Amino acid sequence: MEERYNGIKRTHKILMAEALAFILLSVLVAIVFESNLLVPGMLTVNAEVMYNVMMFMELVTICAIPVALKMFSIKFIRRRLSAEGSTALLKWGMLRILLIGLPMLVNTISYYLFMSVAFAYMAVIGLLCFSFIYPSKDRCMDETKQSDK
Repeated sequence: MEERYNGIKRTHKILMAEALAFILLSVLVAIVFESNLLVPGMLTVNAEVMYNVMMFMELVTICAIPVALKMFSIKFIRRRLSAEGSTALLKWGMLRILLIGLPMLVNTISYYLFMSVAFAYMAVIGLLCFSFIYPSKDRCMDETKQSDK
């Protein structure tokens, strides 16, 4: 039991670091652009590029968020979490955070490059989704002891 707890504790720290890294990187991007170290809106002149990036990011964001939120209820992943414990939680938890965090970060950068509020809305949606996958210790423990229903 002690070994399981230590594995979960380590996994929890890694998942928390990954989640906080995406959030802090997004805040850092905002600080850099808001302080005019980089010029906001430097790609607004190219409407075709903005349209293509926006369509791609909308598609990625709309597809990645539901997959990330539903991921741990998929039977295959649920069985792996029960059988392998913290090892599986680390692998699948990092993927889940990546599915939410990477589009959020790219949308934040895209907002400042194109100054289109659609990117800002998608970044805020990504940030809000972190509250549903927040890797607390209790959640980590619960997700690794789920029974195969």
